[in-house]
Amino acid sequence: MNTNQIQNFIANKTTLDKFDNQNKPSSVLVIINSCKPKIIMIKRSHNLGMHKGEMAFPGGKYAPYDKNILDTAIRETKEELNLTIFKDQIIARLTPVSTSTGFIIFPFVSIINNIKQLQANKSEVETVFNIPLFSFLDTIEFQNQSNNSYIFTHQNNIIWGASARILKQLRDILISNFNCLD
Repeated sequence: MNTNQIQNFIANKTTLDKFDNQNKPSSVLVIINSCKPKIIMIKRSHNLGMHKGEMAFPGGKYAPYDKNILDTAIRETKEELNLTIFKDQIIARLTPVSTSTGFIIFPFVSIINNIKQLQANKSEVETVFNIPLFSFLDTIEFQNQSNNSYIFTHQNNIIWGASARILKQLRDILISNFNCLD
């Protein structure tokens, strides 16, 4: 299995729906670096008001000047990592997830070749991680399957909540269609 197979499958199974004015909308980019594949995650700055110090995907809140929720994810990724992602590099949107703080997060997926050195915006991002995808997805622990509560771990960091539910969706796609985990 390679990243082209993953990309083709995900692109055929999800759509880039338009933003529908949900309450407290936000979006993130699930960026997979096709080299060996790795997934990019961030540790949010402790200076932020919400979700400080948490492991997350680059992204953030919808702003009135964003054309749509995909533009939000692209803008926020540029602000946080100085990484420009173009719309034609987005291959899919996973199922939106809700947070206990009242946000609905629209996760978009992009597989990128040869990502340059990322420059974290230190006011928003404490650390950037390039995590080996398959071994990371194997760290899943089911906290409570009935309410979709999972955790993943990387270097003593726990990924939980909405980020873990997004990772679980990606993991399920890879298991059910490529049998590359477990």
